Amino acid sequence: MPYAPEPEPEEDDLDTIAPPKPVFHVEQALLGALLLDPHRLGDVTGIAADSFSTATHAALFAAISTLPPPDPAEHAKNTKWLDRVLATGRQQARGLTASYLHTLVQVCPWPRHAPAYALPHRSLTLTARWHDRVDPRGGEVKVSTG
Repeated sequence: MPYAPEPEPEEDDLDTIAPPKPVFHVEQALLGALLLDPHRLGDVTGIAADSFSTATHAALFAAISTLPPPDPAEHAKNTKWLDRVLATGRQQARGLTASYLHTLVQVCPWPRHAPAYALPHRSLTLTARWHDRVDPRGGEVKVSTG
């Protein structure tokens, strides 16, 4: 294999990778809360799978919201429901891994705060949608007819 020299610092393309939007981290906390305590889904209102910022998050939320919630005592003892969430989510997001579910659980500070995590998500999602509809030349809102 030929040797490829290190690119000069000015030549790398790392600065072209945009950091995740703030809503991404809110989504992670919300999904982690729902993975830990699926029965809290009823406390989360006004959010649908299509309101998530990534296909992976949308697929996970769709899986969580369509699968029947597990018995809390069973959920505390085994991963059967999480395995079903993973399998269902992979149907829409093939790159989804058990490791990522673990990450979501780790970034969720308090599952009982799932409704609070949903509030900024709704707000940030609405703001992002509004900004997507603003014409940068004149600041007018583009109205979709379809």
